[in-house]
Amino acid sequence: MTTGAKIADIRKKNNMSQETFGYIFNVSRQAICKWEANTVLPETENIIKICNEFNISINWLLGIRDE
Repeated sequence: MTTGAKIADIRKKNNMSQETFGYIFNVSRQAICKWEANTVLPETENIIKICNEFNISINWLLGIRDE
C-alpha cells in the first residue's frame, strides 16, 4: 500500500472529507488529493502531525521496514 493510499484509508476510516482532513493539517483539499494520488508527499511536519493525530508510526506511513 502506498503512502497516499494509507492517508486516504486513515481519512476514510475517520469519516472525513478531503476538505476536513486538510483543515486539520492547514492545507487545501487539493493538497490532500495530491497526497492521496501520490503526486506529492506531505511535508515532513505534516507527516509527523498525521502520525501523532492518528497514533500511527512514521515507518508504517512511509513504508519503512524495521531491520
